[in-house]
Amino acid sequence: MALDGCGAFCKCILIFFNVIFALVGFACLGLGLWLRFSDNTRVIFTIHDFDSSTFVVGVTLLIVLGCVMLFVVMVGGYVACSEERCALIVVRLFLLCLEVGFHLSISCCVLCVEQPSNPSVNKAEEPIKETDDDQFCSSR
Repeated sequence: MALDGCGAFCKCILIFFNVIFALVGFACLGLGLWLRFSDNTRVIFTIHDFDSSTFVVGVTLLIVLGCVMLFVVMVGGYVACSEERCALIVVRLFLLCLEVGFHLSISCCVLCVEQPSNPSVNKAEEPIKETDDDQFCSSR
């Protein structure tokens, strides 16, 4: 299918961003694999005072994110070469799912990392004291 000037320009832009996305995917995958299997970072997994399960989950998410990004790059490369409308919609849905997954993983990490400064104190077990405002409200 022959493309006019604007269509050819959009195809070049799609290929350009696909290459950038591939570089980021390889970087995420490489960093995750390096953090997980390198002799220099193996010490982090054995520190008892450090919560290494959070680190392992973060590294695993980095590896999975890199793999998913590279899968989307392969499908995006097919779309750029084939110029099929249906394949373009599929790539758009993959990117939407990737974005939603990224936002969910960031929000889960933020919620899981925030811990109280003194977890031994359980505020739910403290008795509720009546204040003057509570007495005023109950008298009405």
